[in-house]
Amino acid sequence: MTTDKPEYFYKYVTAETAISILCNGSIRYSAPRTFNDPFDAQFNRDDFGRLFPGTEEKWRKVIKKRLLEAVHRIRSGQLEIAEPNKPTMQTLGSLLQKSPPLGADKIVKEMSDEIALCSKAFQFSLPKMLDDTRKLFESFCVFCVSAVRNNLLMWAHYADKHRGVVIKFKSLPDTTKVDYCDTSPFASAPVPDFVDSLLGISSTGRENVEKWIKDLTATKSNAWEYEKEWRIIETFESDAWQALGYKDFPVAPAEIDEVVFGCEMSKENYNKLTLLIEDWYPHAKILESQKDPRKYALDFETIRQGTSPAAK
Repeated sequence: MTTDKPEYFYKYVTAETAISILCNGSIRYSAPRTFNDPFDAQFNRDDFGRLFPGTEEKWRKVIKKRLLEAVHRIRSGQLEIAEPNKPTMQTLGSLLQKSPPLGADKIVKEMSDEIALCSKAFQFSLPKMLDDTRKLFESFCVFCVSAVRNNLLMWAHYADKHRGVVIKFKSLPDTTKVDYCDTSPFASAPVPDFVDSLLGISSTGRENVEKWIKDLTATKSNAWEYEKEWRIIETFESDAWQALGYKDFPVAPAEIDEVVFGCEMSKENYNKLTLLIEDWYPHAKILESQKDPRKYALDFETIRQGTSPAAK
């Protein structure tokens, strides 16, 4: 996927939320559990657990396979052991130095005791690893924006049936583009990489696991592709915020470049927001959306030009 960052981002909100953002100078990051899509950035511990070997015997098979592959990659110069001081890797390193060289199958056979211990340890520690991964996902909070301001569905769904607002942000830090596909990232969970990371075989394994976790927080069904969404992903600073399900973060006034009023906005909210922007955000433009009489689209009319810093 391409990740060319847009120059601007747009947030569709109700008029009441817009007033709150502008009055408080903050934007709200939400826990994924509060999202309207039950597939979005959700982590199911039991589903994830079923991807892993469920018995010590199955763990032994997986570990043997990973060790065999590691031996071939090390000898071909494709791999350097990431954590050579881990006991299993110490044994592997010692066996690789034998002269004459041992065959890969022989090396793995010589490591049967270590494999048995690892199988027991991994099977025993799997519940904690699943809980730790779940807690990691639960610590995330997300601010969602769009690359477009003219989507009729989002005006209807998020901007209170066109009675709300779209706020244009000049720039936002550390944005991640949402990827849209038919298959959940769960289908490509890097189980071998998890095993490599536990064994200490490869740092790439850990990097792939971290990438997969990030992918889970920024992948949605193709059904949502019209949103052209980008995200800022942060972590809750405390259990209290996590339990609340949201956290408000400050936003610099200069980041708010324009405010677009919905075509069905009430006169009361129109007047409130106009006064608020004129008083506290004089640099920001105000636009009004209007229904295009010829097609299913919105036109935008500038009703107030923002003042330049020099004009203040």
